[in-house]
Amino acid sequence: MAQAVHLLEKLWKFTEKSQPIIICGDLNSQPDSSALKIFDYQGDYTATKEVEEKNLMWYESMKKEFLARKGTYKKRFGVFSNAYAKYSKDGFPEYTCFVKDFQGCLDHILYNNKIKCAAVLETPTKQELSAENGAIPSTRFPSDHVRI
Repeated sequence: MAQAVHLLEKLWKFTEKSQPIIICGDLNSQPDSSALKIFDYQGDYTATKEVEEKNLMWYESMKKEFLARKGTYKKRFGVFSNAYAKYSKDGFPEYTCFVKDFQGCLDHILYNNKIKCAAVLETPTKQELSAENGAIPSTRFPSDHVRI
């Protein structure tokens, strides 16, 4: 979650109001995590209670700035959406990481309402991912994460 706060603060400093923004990658956060709630898809940034309760010394100054800007992120960035929301039953891929002891969605593509998502890649099936040795990485899928 601290990294999500840090990212919002960096975006605040390096972007203009109403600028298109895409955030994508391995966020190591499942869909219901506090880190993703920071980007709250409705634009309310409702995870501020959890930010207030975090007590990490190294991010105290970021936390202070984040809480001071509460309510202004939506005006600056617009509303963030998940690129997969229209294309999957739960709004997220079922999995983006598929290893023996964990299968879940850790990778995300978020974008603000200054951009339209035209399409997303289909994720490989469980059968494809588990065909060689029950999980990935494998010779066909060299990473423990699938493409998104």
